[in-house]
Amino acid sequence: MTVTSASASGYAVDPMNAPASISVVTEEDLSGKSYRDISQALQDIPGVYVNEGPSSKGGTGEISIRGMDSKYTLILVDGIPQGSQQAYYNGYGSGAEFGWLPPMSDIKRIEVIRGPMSTLYGSDALGGVINVITKPVSDEWSGNVKLDTMVQQDSASGDRHKSQFRIAGPLIEDTLSATVTGSILKRDEDQREGGYSGFDRRDVTAELDWAPNENNRVSVEAGHATQDTDASADMTGSDRNLQTRRRHQTLRHQLEWSDSVTTRSYVQREELKQNDSSYQSTYERVTANTSTVMTLGDHLLTMGAQYREQQTENPDRGLGRSNLERWDMALFAEDEWFLTERFALTTGARWVKDENYGNEFVPRLYGVYTATPNLTFKGGVSAGYRTPDLKEGDDNWIEGGGGPGCADCRDVGNSDLQPEKSTTYELAALWQGDSGLRASATLYQTDYKDKIDKPVICDTREGVDASCLHLGEEYAAIYQYRNVNEARINGAELTLDAPITDRLEVSASYTFTDSEQLSGENAGLPLNDQPRHRASLGLDWQTTEATSLWSQARYKGDTERVAGRGGLSDSYPSYTLVDAGIRHQLNERVSLYGGIYNLFDKRIDDETYNRVLDGRRFNAGLNVSF
Repeated sequence: MTVTSASASGYAVDPMNAPASISVVTEEDLSGKSYRDISQALQDIPGVYVNEGPSSKGGTGEISIRGMDSKYTLILVDGIPQGSQQAYYNGYGSGAEFGWLPPMSDIKRIEVIRGPMSTLYGSDALGGVINVITKPVSDEWSGNVKLDTMVQQDSASGDRHKSQFRIAGPLIEDTLSATVTGSILKRDEDQREGGYSGFDRRDVTAELDWAPNENNRVSVEAGHATQDTDASADMTGSDRNLQTRRRHQTLRHQLEWSDSVTTRSYVQREELKQNDSSYQSTYERVTANTSTVMTLGDHLLTMGAQYREQQTENPDRGLGRSNLERWDMALFAEDEWFLTERFALTTGARWVKDENYGNEFVPRLYGVYTATPNLTFKGGVSAGYRTPDLKEGDDNWIEGGGGPGCADCRDVGNSDLQPEKSTTYELAALWQGDSGLRASATLYQTDYKDKIDKPVICDTREGVDASCLHLGEEYAAIYQYRNVNEARINGAELTLDAPITDRLEVSASYTFTDSEQLSGENAGLPLNDQPRHRASLGLDWQTTEATSLWSQARYKGDTERVAGRGGLSDSYPSYTLVDAGIRHQLNERVSLYGGIYNLFDKRIDDETYNRVLDGRRFNAGLNVSF
């Protein structure tokens, strides 16, 4: 399988030979299954953890890579950063950016880099990168409409309905083309305490692509998205109405100087507004980026620069600063040197200058050795670097915190925060047999310095502290961003894809994640509450030329939850969920699919598992191309 690498070099490369640990979800993998959003499509990738469960952000799952929280994962669409959590408060933004990505009908594939890519992408890529590649415009007008519904067996759980479309084609042959995509996603509110809120999410995006000659291509894209989330005390236990609006505009240019030199540049503006009855917040980001890829003998060089401005504002705050802003810039370069026919060495570096945090040099070294046509070894050392978010790094920023049920709790920033730094060591072996068998094994270790966490530093709710004061005001509890000092994550990732017959294929993955805080108040405890063991087993059976069956089992091991003020609170048991479904191609243009999710109706509730997940539910979908 040949894909376009998710690295900034953007050249065609087999994942086995790419200078990073890359997993690819293809268009075929996405077809015939029901996904709320892209986060659910990544559940079976080793090293990727999707933390599902109700939240005020519309039921969107949080994605972490190799034990890192979702804020350490950079989300790209065709190589351009998308989405942000910074307009949200109290953690409500975690994972929300996945709701703003293109509809499934517009996706060609999804590439996932597991491990830091700060050298090419900056601080947002400390954990990894998810790059969503959209479909190119064809020479003729074409379109797609997809309708999907999910009905719950338990009437106390809300049903879900989704529709999406894509239409694209030439306006002027070989010169000007257009693409328009959109989707609507609705979910009814649960009728159980702690359940899913009801939400209504809508988005539309339009793009014009202009090719004035063979060497130049310019595109302009604009998108608008809305999400309304509603919860009521008599249904899910709390009253809340959260409205979110997102707009983005992107200008792109690609210049092919010659067969061996290409420059890609973009300028993007993103604006996110969020408000409810008591809170308003906005976040705006403008990013300008340019990178040039060139071939010089045995070297493939990537060089570029980036400039970014960020601003966030909360006009309704009664205390502390109402707005924050910051700029940063970077220069980066990477060289993939093909020393022999079998060995390539990649070296890279990024120089970062931040308005508040000064200068930093971020290096990377990675080698790929093709031992035989079927066996590849690769590994390297990568530095990671992340500056604090706007809200994290200012003492005067105060906003609601503590989660639901704590109206008088507050999250506060910290002007003494230092940027997070990490060093990741990785070694992998990959096998691709002539019969289609594919397997891989990866070991890694990540050492963190000044890891940022948000512990509770003062709490009067259970008599731990007599009072909690900040800037002269008293609160029930105060959560403040702090540097944890040092932490370590060790992990292993195993994958297997094995064709049993021409029509039957088995896929499996296993992930081991072990984290430990090496210093600070919680020294010796896990860094987060992610399970140490996770596994996935899938089966795909092409019963006829038009019909296929699939099933998927996912195991999540025991989870230890780190208490807020030193000490381990509780352990949550393991569980396994099983899904199964069918796909049928009616004709060249129309296909049907259906499935049963949580097939054995495993009950996952807040009391036992610290989360609420849907029980057995039934799905049906229709996909029409024209």
